[in-house]
Amino acid sequence: MADRLLHEQVCQAYERINGFVRCTPLERSYPLQADCSNQVYIKLESEQLTGSFKVRGAFNKCILLKERATASEHKIEVVTASSGNHAMACTIAMKTLQISGRIFVPNYASQAKLKMVTAMGGCVEHYGDDCVETEKRARQEALDTGAIYISPYNDLEIVAGQGTIGYEILKQLPEVDVVMVCVGGGGLIGGIATYLKVAKPSIKIVGCSPANSAAMHYSIQAGKVIDIENKETLSDGSAGSIEEDTVTFGMCQRNVDEWLLVSEEEIADAIYFMMEQHHKIVEGSAGVAIAAYCKMKERLDNKNVVIVACGCNINMSILNDIIISKKDSKKL
Repeated sequence: MADRLLHEQVCQAYERINGFVRCTPLERSYPLQADCSNQVYIKLESEQLTGSFKVRGAFNKCILLKERATASEHKIEVVTASSGNHAMACTIAMKTLQISGRIFVPNYASQAKLKMVTAMGGCVEHYGDDCVETEKRARQEALDTGAIYISPYNDLEIVAGQGTIGYEILKQLPEVDVVMVCVGGGGLIGGIATYLKVAKPSIKIVGCSPANSAAMHYSIQAGKVIDIENKETLSDGSAGSIEEDTVTFGMCQRNVDEWLLVSEEEIADAIYFMMEQHHKIVEGSAGVAIAAYCKMKERLDNKNVVIVACGCNINMSILNDIIISKKDSKKL
């Protein structure tokens, strides 16, 4: 029942945000399918507004908040927490809809992303060395000031917005068999998986995580949300712990069929592959899903596979290090 309700909310979200976000391309990847029988496509959310899928959930949530505020004749102010992409998404949504708010970010947040938030007029405050710490601080600020807290993932209206990617995938490729998605707090995969499993139950959903920070992966194994040690990862957009009461845990339990971990080297290889073969820049979290496909492609046989490249916001210094590293390794 809950999944069917979210499926309907995704359909409504698609109509609601349609004039504010892009329908992103589904690009065939001939290099990824060159040595196998699969037909491989990359869903380029890296070409979405703000360079990330997060703008879908932010617009869905902010439009609904604006409608409620208008109906009640109340002014609204929001508070959110983010490692970068959600911050940019909320900033552009708030600016477009004329909503005021503040954004709390962890100390490790990508400087490239924060620079863009500031350029867009976002009000940023640093707090904490883990995303859960930052989220707790933002929630407390909302309680103290009467503002509305917007979670990056622990909110059904955010999840419904992210699920519109699944809506588009099925529209663009009705014969899709497998969808591969990077997992952080589970908002992206929760929305996509729930929508697709209701619309086409035969679809296989694969959750992909960096081995250095895989909170949802290990929580699913444990049967409950657990706290794990998070190490530094190129996939900063998916890094960190998850809230114990997150609405996404049950969605992931019910609707994700397989879980894969990838190494930092595999993520770097995937980022370099996208530059070299597709002439596209993607961030670490997008590289996670591409790397995961490369690990499991031999287990797939003549399948239509969609890999969600969820963003492109990566620090130039990190990108430069990857390029130099891969060029040097090719010389050996």
